[in-house]
Amino acid sequence: MKSGRLLLIAYGAGTIGVLLQITAANWDVSWHILGIVEIFFTPPHSVLYTGIALTVVAALLGIYLRTKSDSPALTGLLVAAVGGGLQLVSGALDFWWHETYGFDPYLFTPTHSILIAGLVLGGVGIALGTARLLDNRNGRVYTEDFNPPRRLLQTMVTITLAVLWLVMNFFLNWLFNAQGIAYT
Repeated sequence: MKSGRLLLIAYGAGTIGVLLQITAANWDVSWHILGIVEIFFTPPHSVLYTGIALTVVAALLGIYLRTKSDSPALTGLLVAAVGGGLQLVSGALDFWWHETYGFDPYLFTPTHSILIAGLVLGGVGIALGTARLLDNRNGRVYTEDFNPPRRLLQTMVTITLAVLWLVMNFFLNWLFNAQGIAYT
């Protein structure tokens, strides 16, 4: 399989991954607000973990492709790799946090803060990369035998920018909300 196809697969997986993550994050906040007792393995968390896994797979593909090319479109996947790494660390810590402290009365616990930082980096990375795929003026992304449909790339960019907007809402709430959005 050519590098261009792998790049599109990576950003496709990343796009779906960040969309699942922000959807699950909003779903999880709703459960907190409704007072649904939380454990580590809830349906919103499962969707979140699936999104993280897809984004990490996309990032790993990007790291692999980096060994074969210096395409500017790979930068986004490398940023997403840092975000995915943070999320993997925060997931393990969040499991411990829930086992130790139980239900989170606040959104912005230390583990959730690391998760949100990873979500921001993942969203920024995937949005940056899909935009670079769409804006291929320098001709370094595709070869003559591979040129994905423009409409597909436009859809991916639209989804990632919408996700990025929602991610930035989480980030700004985390940054400026001194009370940490209390659920109880």
